[in-house]
Amino acid sequence: MATRSLNWTSAQLIVIAAIGAGYWLISAIVVWLAGSGSLMTALTPAGALFLERALGTVGIAGASLGILFWLGANRGFGGKQANSCDFQCRPVLDATSDSIFFLDDDGKVVEANDAAQNTLGLPAGTLEGRSFDSFIAEVCDDLPAQVDSLTQLLVEEPTRRTGPIRVVAKGEQGEFPAEVSVYPNEHGRYSNHCVFLREIRERVDTENALQRRESEYRALFEQTPVGVFRNLPDGTILTANQATLNILGVDSLEQLTGSMRMQDFYVEPEQRRDILRDLLAKGSMHNVQVDIQRPDGGVRTVLSSGTCITDDPEHEVIIQATLLDITDLRETQDALKDIDETLRTLTENALDMVLIADKRGRMIYCSPSSKRFTGTEPADLLGKHVCDLVHDDDKAVVEKAMKVGSRHIDRPTSLNCRVRRADGS
Repeated sequence: MATRSLNWTSAQLIVIAAIGAGYWLISAIVVWLAGSGSLMTALTPAGALFLERALGTVGIAGASLGILFWLGANRGFGGKQANSCDFQCRPVLDATSDSIFFLDDDGKVVEANDAAQNTLGLPAGTLEGRSFDSFIAEVCDDLPAQVDSLTQLLVEEPTRRTGPIRVVAKGEQGEFPAEVSVYPNEHGRYSNHCVFLREIRERVDTENALQRRESEYRALFEQTPVGVFRNLPDGTILTANQATLNILGVDSLEQLTGSMRMQDFYVEPEQRRDILRDLLAKGSMHNVQVDIQRPDGGVRTVLSSGTCITDDPEHEVIIQATLLDITDLRETQDALKDIDETLRTLTENALDMVLIADKRGRMIYCSPSSKRFTGTEPADLLGKHVCDLVHDDDKAVVEKAMKVGSRHIDRPTSLNCRVRRADGS
């Protein structure tokens, strides 16, 4: 084992000598007051009790020497402990990817690890002595009241652990987003504050990408002509897009979510109960036709589809649904149906033979009066070519007229031809 040595200073030796001289003087005064001659006689080696006073002085000096030796040894051992801890911690500090700064009470850098120098792009040894605020371009998060900078935070609240604080840091290569955490520190030769600075460029890029995507989905949500909304099973409406407001005839989202329920809009309330029961049982529904009663009294017909969401942290079940307004389409279909019924009534009761053929000339409809003209049941004529009913000498004229008609469907064509009956007449 290596021998531990102490380096004595002149001040320490003077202290030991002063303690011995003081004891000698006090003992001489005691002898003099006891009546053993004069004070000067008591101070000399020839004075009374000289041997006792000499031994006492040596004992006091020895005790003082022991105390100083103990204090010095412990101070040296403590320094070795601190240096040993510094030696062990240094590789850890340099191995981490976070930038670590040790600051004094004025917020100036006492020491920094390798990552700090690499992150800021500064050579080794150029960080010490600089204010930590010189590496901060902007503090993005709110600091405590009456605090304008990180250095001021260290000075006014030295024992407070703070962070992470979002900042924009700056180095030789420009500015970059980062997070700063401040920890009070008492360790060996290090300073009173330990500051961690973590570059978060990739995280910020990811957050920005998510925000852009959310904005895109929000725009799609608001601009789609299909009503999209979320509601709870009890009918509470959580959110809805503008198309939903238009379909339901509601002026604002606040009005819809504040005082209205989905069941308020059903013309037939029992239909909503049936739909909700099936939806909760199956988890989804598709294109269910519903008549919606608007606040102004108007009725709209919609196709509704929905899905149950069960992974929301705030609600057990959320219903996400869509509304497609088909009122105009339904009215058009109803009108076409009426026209179809009218035409069918006319053709079914017409005395003239009415045929409908496809583009190839194949008959797809024959009125009941066809039998009187052709002698064949109308059903037996379906699928045959129109010219099969025409006299051979007139087929060319009919075929030409049908070609012209297929090219100019807005021009009716009239012609005379002969029809051959089933019996040949």
